Amino acid sequence: MREFMDKHRDTFLLIPLMIAVAVIPLIVRVAVTKSGLVPYIWFSNEDTEVDMFMIAKHRAMIAMDVILLLLYIYLMISNRLKVSWEFIPLGVYMVLLLISSVASVSTFHTLHGFWGMHESIFVAAGYVLLCYYAFSVIQTEEQIKKMLYALATGAIVLGIIGFFQFLGFDFYMSQVGKHLITPYDLRSYIENAKLAFEKGRVYVSLYNPNYIGIYTCMLMPLFTALALGVEQKKTMYTCVTAGCLMLVCMLGSGSKTGVLLLIPSMLLVIIAFAKKRWKRMLVIFGIYAAVFVFCNVYQIYVLKTGSVAEKAGEAATKIKDGENYKLTNITLNDDDFVITYDGHKLSVKYLHNDENTYYLELTDENGQNVAYGINADNSGYDIEDERFSDIHFIVTTNADNEVGFSVRAENLDMFIMYSEQDQTYYYINAYGGQCKLESGEKWDCPLFHMFGGLSGRGYIWSKSLPILKKTLLIGSGPDTFAFMYPQLDYVDEMQNGRGHDILTKPHDMYIQMGVQTGVLGLLAFLTFYLIYFVRSVMIYRKMEYDTWAKRFGIAIFIGSISFMMAGVLHDSTCGVSVVYWTLLGIGSACNAIVKKEQ
Repeated sequence: MREFMDKHRDTFLLIPLMIAVAVIPLIVRVAVTKSGLVPYIWFSNEDTEVDMFMIAKHRAMIAMDVILLLLYIYLMISNRLKVSWEFIPLGVYMVLLLISSVASVSTFHTLHGFWGMHESIFVAAGYVLLCYYAFSVIQTEEQIKKMLYALATGAIVLGIIGFFQFLGFDFYMSQVGKHLITPYDLRSYIENAKLAFEKGRVYVSLYNPNYIGIYTCMLMPLFTALALGVEQKKTMYTCVTAGCLMLVCMLGSGSKTGVLLLIPSMLLVIIAFAKKRWKRMLVIFGIYAAVFVFCNVYQIYVLKTGSVAEKAGEAATKIKDGENYKLTNITLNDDDFVITYDGHKLSVKYLHNDENTYYLELTDENGQNVAYGINADNSGYDIEDERFSDIHFIVTTNADNEVGFSVRAENLDMFIMYSEQDQTYYYINAYGGQCKLESGEKWDCPLFHMFGGLSGRGYIWSKSLPILKKTLLIGSGPDTFAFMYPQLDYVDEMQNGRGHDILTKPHDMYIQMGVQTGVLGLLAFLTFYLIYFVRSVMIYRKMEYDTWAKRFGIAIFIGSISFMMAGVLHDSTCGVSVVYWTLLGIGSACNAIVKKEQ
C-alpha cells in the first residue's frame, strides 16, 4: 500500500485541483438557508433563501479549505512547499483579506455569504489557497497533462448541458433533473419551479448567463491555444470539441461581453501561433465559423430570439448621452419634506388648525407660498406654480390618523408618510419599510454613458467608486458590497430605471475587490497578476511550444488575460473564479518549469 501511495503521490496531490476546475463549477444542489437580511429596511421581510447554485458551491469550498490546509501541513512536513518571491503580493492580499473579514461591516454575511452570491471569506481565501497549492505541487509534465484533461472533462460536461439548453431542453428543470438536484425534504421548493430564462438561454450550473460569458471567454481561447500547440491528435480533438461547446454556450447565454471579449483574446491566440500552425489554425477557425453560423441561424429562425452577435453589435455602436432629470432629491425632515425639482425647492407640510381642520402648506426655497388646487376629478392636488406644475399629490390618512402622500413627478410614483408616533416624515419603499432617503455620492464620467450606458453598469460604477474612499486600507469584508452601496437613494435609482432594486454587486470585479478587500488589497492582487503577466510575456514571446509546460503555460496566460478583461464588466463568482485562480497557480507552475528548463 505504501509503495502504491509513493508511486501515485503526485497524482493524489492533484485531486483538489481537479475538483476545483472540473467539479465545483458543475455543482447544482437545492439548499435552504437564512438570508440574515430581515433587519435591513432596504430588503424584504423574507428570511428564507432558496438556492440551487451558489450555496452548494460555497459548502464545497469550505470542505476544500479544510482539505487544502491539511495538505499544506503535509507539504511543509515533507519539505515540498515552494517558496517564491512572486507570491509575496498574494500573501499581502491574503492578510488584507483576513483583516477585512475581522473588521467586516456584516460578520454574518462575511462568514455565510450574501443572498445569491455566497462568496464568503471561506471562498475568497480558498481561491488563494488553491492558487499557491497549484504552484507548489505541479512540478512535472505528466501532472500538467492530467490537469489539462481534468479541465477539458469539466468544460465538456458543462458544455454538453449547455448545448441541450441551447436546443431548448433544460435538464435541471426536467422532472428527472429536479429530483437529482433536490434533497427529498426540499422537493416542495422545486417541484413547480421555473427559471426566468427564456427557452434556448444557456446558464448551465453557473446561475447567471453572464457568468457563462466569463467562463467561456476564458476557456475558449485557452482550448484553442492548446489545440494549436499539441502534437497528439486525440488531445487536439478534445480541445477543439471543448472550444466548440464553449462557443455554443457563449452564444446561447446571450452574453454580449463574452462575444466582444472573445475577439481580442482570439487575436492573441493568432499572434502566438500564426507562424507555427497556420494551416491547423485555418481548419479550427473554419470549424468555429460553422458553429457560429449554426448558432445564429438557430437563434434567429428556430428560437426567434435574435442572435447575440446582433445584440453585441448594437451594444458596441449605441451611445447614450445621459438624461438630465428635474427631480433630483427629496429630503425628509421632522416638520416637512422638501422636493428639489429643476433647481428649485418645494417644502410640503400637512398641518391642522385650532379647529382640527387639516390643510396642505406648500412653500418655495424663499419661504413664499406656492399656489395649488384640487384637480378636475377630485383625486388629488395640482400645483399652479409653473416651476412645480409637473408635481402632483394625493393625500390620504390611515386608521391611526397618519398622513400619507402619494407624490408623482416625471412619471415616478413615491409614497411619503408622516408618523404621528415618531413625529417625522418617512419614505415607504416597495417592501413597506419606513426609511429616511439617502443621497449617495456620485462620480459621473462621460465614458459611463457610452455603449448604451453599458447595460446600466456606468450608473452603478458612478455610485460605487466613491465608496472606495472609505475602504482605502481596510475593506468592508467579503460579500458585503450591498451594505456599502447607498441602497436608500431611491430617487436617483428610480430616475435611472432601477426602481427599488437591491444592488448586491458593482458589476466590476476590481471595484468589488476594492470595496470588500480594500484598495490596498486590490493593489496587492493586481501586483501579483502584473508579475505573472510580465514573466509570461518574457518567457513566451519567442518560443517553440514543444513541451506540455510551454503549451499549457501560454494557453493559461491567454485565458487569464481574457478573464481579467471580463472583470471590468463583471463580478467575481465562485463557479468561474475558482477555475481562474487554480489556473493562475498552474500557469505560475508552468512558468517555473519552463524557466528551469531554460
